[in-house]
Amino acid sequence: MKHTPGPWKTSATVKGINSQGLMIESSKDNEAIAFSLGFSSDECKANAKLIAAAPDLLEASRKALIHFEHDETNLGVQEDLRQAIKKSEL
Repeated sequence: MKHTPGPWKTSATVKGINSQGLMIESSKDNEAIAFSLGFSSDECKANAKLIAAAPDLLEASRKALIHFEHDETNLGVQEDLRQAIKKSEL
C-alpha cells in the first residue's frame, strides 16, 4: 500500500479564491490528504465524502473480488472490481 492508510474523514472548511471547500484528512493523525473545492456546496461535500471513503471502498472491492473469484456467473462484476482496484494503484 502506497497511499495514506484509512480511515479518512472530511474536516475543516477551506476557502479558495472563488470558492470554498472541505479538507480530507487522515483520521489517525489529522494530516491533510486532499481538498475538495467547488462552486456548489452540495457537490463539494459529496466529492469530499467520496474521497474520504476511498480507502474503505478499495478494501471492500478487494474483499468482494476474493468472494467472487471462483464464481463464473459474475465475470462482469469481477472485471469491474479489477478495473476499479487497478485505478487506485500506481
